[in-house]
Amino acid sequence: MEEIIDIDSDEIYNWPFLCAVAAGDMIVSEPRAARLRQSFSRGGFLMVGDFHWEPEWAGFMAVSRRVLPNHQVIDLEDDASIFRAIYDLATRVRVTAADVVYGRQIDRAGVAPHCRARRPTAF
Repeated sequence: MEEIIDIDSDEIYNWPFLCAVAAGDMIVSEPRAARLRQSFSRGGFLMVGDFHWEPEWAGFMAVSRRVLPNHQVIDLEDDASIFRAIYDLATRVRVTAADVVYGRQIDRAGVAPHCRARRPTAF
């Protein structure tokens, strides 16, 4: 089931798994950063994706530092337990996109898939 959740709504605390696309374009005010921080402290999880080039990743990391200022983001190794929690994901898969302008299967960039996570620390 998919449900669009407004960060300003208390519904954010009823959904333990959130997903954001085009996260490189996120703009999060301080009150919204605090609400996301509260969601994470309650066990919430946020999966983000759809990054193109390093500037979009840098934009998301600027938001991430506002939400969790003292947390480090690390690249996950292929043997990370998260890849075997439900399914055995032995290989990383790059999801292709349709570049309608040039006809390639790569939309702007992103040839190598990256899997990153916040290093586990206390809130």
